[in-house]
Amino acid sequence: MCEQELSEYIKCQKFIVKSELNYHWFNMKLNIAQSEFIEKTIDCIFDSLERIAEDLDKKKLTEHN
Repeated sequence: MCEQELSEYIKCQKFIVKSELNYHWFNMKLNIAQSEFIEKTIDCIFDSLERIAEDLDKKKLTEHN
């Protein structure tokens, strides 16, 4: 899997996770603070993974030049 594919895969997984949570939150008894915390945590994790994929891509481009 190339880095561009990795980046797209991570974005797709973030969308899937957030969609699943949004769907199931209707059945859960989370208050607003809990759901905001979970949302921010998921964003932080996936944003970090996206940055790692971008850094890998930059490193690979540098090594090839």
